[in-house]
Amino acid sequence: MKKLIFILVIIFMVGCVKQYPYTIKQEPRLVVNANIKANMPIEVYICGIGDGRVDSLDACIVVNNIDTVKLKMRGYIRGFAYSYVSQECCVSGDSLELLIQDKFAHYPDVRAKTCVPDTVVARLDRVYKLPNRESIPENSWFLSEHCEDSLCVFECHIDDPCEVYNYYNIYCYRDYDYWDGVLLNGSFDPIFKDNRVTTSLKGNAIGFSGVITDELFNGKDYGFSIYTKSRSGASEAIKNNPDASYVGAIQKTYRLDIQHINGDYYRYLKWIEVALCAQKDIYADPIAFSSIESNVEGGYGFFSACASVLLKGDFVFYTWTIMSD
Repeated sequence: MKKLIFILVIIFMVGCVKQYPYTIKQEPRLVVNANIKANMPIEVYICGIGDGRVDSLDACIVVNNIDTVKLKMRGYIRGFAYSYVSQECCVSGDSLELLIQDKFAHYPDVRAKTCVPDTVVARLDRVYKLPNRESIPENSWFLSEHCEDSLCVFECHIDDPCEVYNYYNIYCYRDYDYWDGVLLNGSFDPIFKDNRVTTSLKGNAIGFSGVITDELFNGKDYGFSIYTKSRSGASEAIKNNPDASYVGAIQKTYRLDIQHINGDYYRYLKWIEVALCAQKDIYADPIAFSSIESNVEGGYGFFSACASVLLKGDFVFYTWTIMSD
């Protein structure tokens, strides 16, 4: 009987608990994302935390404390940010200062500084394909039992400046065509392999985010290979389409972008890498918002610049496609 009374008391107490809704107040802030390329038109992505307008900001970049480049709002890009652009270009060695003001004074003023690194000296020796023995994750539109999984290989050399610690961001991409039957998978996670690197890591090959330092090849003319995964073939939807046709060999141009970046931006990209890994690990320590690497005064995000070299390689795939009139 006593046990029954105890259980009833507990149920009564739980039922009397009142829940109070609460919200975490977040101060309005602008978030900046920019990695300006030397000798290319300037583009800065801006979004906001809060209810203010982001499509009518006064934004400009001061170059070398002399010239002011006005940025014009181009439109809503990538589903999350507004793009502010200028056709003006900067060059290696330029110092840049970003200034943003909100006409309606909802967001605090934003200020950020960076400099454009020296030009990258790199060359492409050759490109080729290897069979990919690792599985590529299936997805909803590219399912087929008759696919070719490949590793597209770039063999390159980079002439790394000596006596300076350098940072690089490397990624691979190609012009996207939904119906061409070639899928570039893992383009933002290339595989960096060679004997010296794997030996330095006790024989373990590395898969990395494409963000590296020159710790292993400072001041050297260094040769390395970049592997990126691809799949060619056809989805079942394409094969079942009466307008689909097997076209056999098709040539695609892949581009390897080697960017010389600043040390602060390197640490910012590495922080993103850690945060993305923590998202998929329930045992990972929580990422504190205050620990985000940022050089944006009055806001969040990162304002940086790079000098890059673009290497192009042609690969042949076998695929189906949709024939159009």
